[in-house]
Amino acid sequence: MQDRRDELLEDVAVLKSAVASAKEAADVVVVSLHVGDSTRPAFLHDYEHAFPQAAIDAGADIVLSHHHHFLRGCSVYRDKPIYYGLGHFTFDLGDLEVRLGAKLIGEMKTMGEYAIFPREGYPLLPFHPECRMTVIAYCMMTGGRVTTSCLVPCVINPENQPIPHSLDSAEGRRVAEYIVGISEAAGLRTSFSFEGPVVAGFRTLAFTAG
Repeated sequence: MQDRRDELLEDVAVLKSAVASAKEAADVVVVSLHVGDSTRPAFLHDYEHAFPQAAIDAGADIVLSHHHHFLRGCSVYRDKPIYYGLGHFTFDLGDLEVRLGAKLIGEMKTMGEYAIFPREGYPLLPFHPECRMTVIAYCMMTGGRVTTSCLVPCVINPENQPIPHSLDSAEGRRVAEYIVGISEAAGLRTSFSFEGPVVAGFRTLAFTAG
């Protein structure tokens, strides 16, 4: 257990050094982290909080996490936005049965509803139906600082295309309410507004520190 803690501390130190170097060379630093558990909705490990906060402490302006294929919640730390997971968005994963074989696919189906296996009607998206909800992250900046953080809701169609939806639509509202719900389930103290700015004609879900 101590070895794992030491590894995490070393990882944090490397991350902070890399971010600090980037900040010296750039006006705005966006950090992307490949982290998380892809088998459970809403769930966030302790390190999924620690790494983004360490990155922001070192100078990052925006942190985006990915890997889950699910949407995750959002929060604000030191006035900087953290997007814990933007969802699947666009990632083709076809021919799964051919590549993995029927035996392995059968075993994966026994691992629970959130496991990866072919889904009827979605040949390129072998994930739970919740993974069909995704978002575009949108930030407004003034003087090198993020002043507005929001999300454009999207829904992935059977052709595996992320289609944006305004919050004024039923689909957009459904995605937004899901994000609010998983943020609460993860214990994130975030305040959401369903009256976010209009981006490219789409009403967005804005968020601030709760």
